[in-house]
Amino acid sequence: MGEAKYLPPSPTSFSRSTQRDQTPGRVESAPPAARAEGETRRPSDGIKTKKNFIAQNAVENILSVAKKPEKNLVDSRKGDKFSLDRAAWSRLRRGAEYLKKRADEIRRAQEEYDNYVKEMRQRGANAAAD
Repeated sequence: MGEAKYLPPSPTSFSRSTQRDQTPGRVESAPPAARAEGETRRPSDGIKTKKNFIAQNAVENILSVAKKPEKNLVDSRKGDKFSLDRAAWSRLRRGAEYLKKRADEIRRAQEEYDNYVKEMRQRGANAAAD
């Protein structure tokens, strides 16, 4: 919004042809912030370096030890990568807690069923023997 771009016409001189649209004068704003010293400073004449930064960087990269690749889990459908640190590996190897609980419940239910069947067979054998 801000200030009006043009001065509104006065009601007495609405249709006079001598008055044109007038724009208001410029609004003075705050001076720009001072630049940092390094931006405007030029090196003095005669001081030049003979160091070849490109060659030095290339040599450092060639002689450096190669990085180990990251261990990532990739969601192939979306292509998202998830980092797997050692703690994550151990969590994945162990499995989720709810799956362990469910497996224990299934094992207990199977044991109860086996005990029930065994007991019913014994009762049936005892009833036949009588």
